[in-house]
Amino acid sequence: MKFSVLVVDDEYHICENICSKIKMMNMKEIGEVKTCYSGEEALEICRDYKPEIVITDIKMEGMDGFFKEMNEK
Repeated sequence: MKFSVLVVDDEYHICENICSKIKMMNMKEIGEVKTCYSGEEALEICRDYKPEIVITDIKMEGMDGFFKEMNEK
């Protein structure tokens, strides 16, 4: 099984750096890696894309309630 990953950070260079590091590790267990740049965008993406792993910055602009909203859905 390959695990899908979602990387969420409002700072573009941090998000892309994390994504790049994941890909450089070349782990056979990691499949698709997607990125997004806000909590709102992450919620929208997660409606269709169901990642097994989420790496997120928890202090982003507009992020209050992100985890609460994820649990409510």
